[in-house]
Amino acid sequence: MRLEYTYKISSENKAVIQEYINSQEHIDPDKFVIELNDNVPAFTDDEEQLEERGYYFSELDKGRCGVALARISKSTCSQPQDERTTITCKITGFPTKEENDDEHLVFQRCHLIGYQLFAKGNDKEDNENANKKNLITGTRFMNNVMLYREKMIADYVDGTENYVLYRVTPYFKGSNDVAYGVQMEAKFINEQNEEDKTLSFNIFVYNIQPGIIFDYKTGKISSEESIDLSRKMLKTKRKYVINEKNQKFHIESCASVYDIKSKNEVTKKGEELIHGKYCPCEICIPYWMKGWI
Repeated sequence: MRLEYTYKISSENKAVIQEYINSQEHIDPDKFVIELNDNVPAFTDDEEQLEERGYYFSELDKGRCGVALARISKSTCSQPQDERTTITCKITGFPTKEENDDEHLVFQRCHLIGYQLFAKGNDKEDNENANKKNLITGTRFMNNVMLYREKMIADYVDGTENYVLYRVTPYFKGSNDVAYGVQMEAKFINEQNEEDKTLSFNIFVYNIQPGIIFDYKTGKISSEESIDLSRKMLKTKRKYVINEKNQKFHIESCASVYDIKSKNEVTKKGEELIHGKYCPCEICIPYWMKGWI
């Protein structure tokens, strides 16, 4: 059942988000997430009454999606036997086939409500193999952060009667085709129908790719500026996390780090690791940019 309601990011949270964005020109990739409302999700009483398998996707605004809300439980999550379709639809800000390889490497079609959490209502709408009301143009880096949070939710409901009230709202400024980021809210409810406040969250995730500069109005990458920024990033000493199993290194804030079982932390220049025996993570380190090598 769909819930009919209108939700927008509050003016207070918009002010916090915009102040954060304004202060983060060529943003430090270690500072791409902020907490909103003291990390407490702000669902209304009506929203909290959303029935099992209930969901809502707002209508498109000039092709851009808005808020997405769903009650996530074991019955909504995708199963191994579920067949995923290839997403081919055009969404605002996403590069066309004719655009350069760098943009295709940076951007992905990001689900607001992840497929693994809510298979129904996600794909095969309008015969374009996707529900465009649930897709935005997002960087690989942001999508990976969202995936980590989605895994938290999926693990919580797996094989239990737990459920999670989950809402994701993109923040577009003006007429931009690409969102500055997304507000992610999740309220974890256990089998006793009580909130697990240690897990619930209310955050804003900035839509960035470390070392890459792009125009949020169009999604176009500034290649020369990005190469300069990437080189500067890799010539600066910082903390990296090394996956000793596959010899891949990551910036400390990369969401992939949480799944590494055998890891080692080092403080070095990225270029020292690249010219050594280690490979850069393709999600958080822009070594693949044309012109860098």
